[in-house]
Amino acid sequence: MLHSFIKARHKDQKLFKSEIIMQAKDEYKHTASIYDILFSRGLRSIRNNIRTFFNHSEATSIIDICCGTGEQLRILDEKVLLLTGVDLSPAMLAKAREKSPSSIHYLETDATKIPLADDTYDGVIISLLFTKNPPLSSGRSLKKHAGS
Repeated sequence: MLHSFIKARHKDQKLFKSEIIMQAKDEYKHTASIYDILFSRGLRSIRNNIRTFFNHSEATSIIDICCGTGEQLRILDEKVLLLTGVDLSPAMLAKAREKSPSSIHYLETDATKIPLADDTYDGVIISLLFTKNPPLSSGRSLKKHAGS
């Protein structure tokens, strides 16, 4: 699969060899262990606002796309019945699993290729996304629609 990606992107001349190598590696391998130390304090009010929003909703299932170390999901763990985190970084997900209760589920996958059925969740979070890739535009809806 990676070979096909490289071949297609090389054909367009949009990616250099060093960028191809970077995409094959976990870019958070060296920062996952200090990620929460660097960002938790600055994101606290945003995470608390998200928790307040969901506390006032009837959401019982939430997916956090690009969840990193899973801190937002751990904050929501008290009320929500089904919590799922998605991230592409194995190092970030290892930290998330290490810090989280077993009730929170994590998937290692690309945010544009989440292997779940549409309309699975009551709430979707994408609160912090670092990427040099094009914006998400898969046209999918993991959030349940009213009346579903």
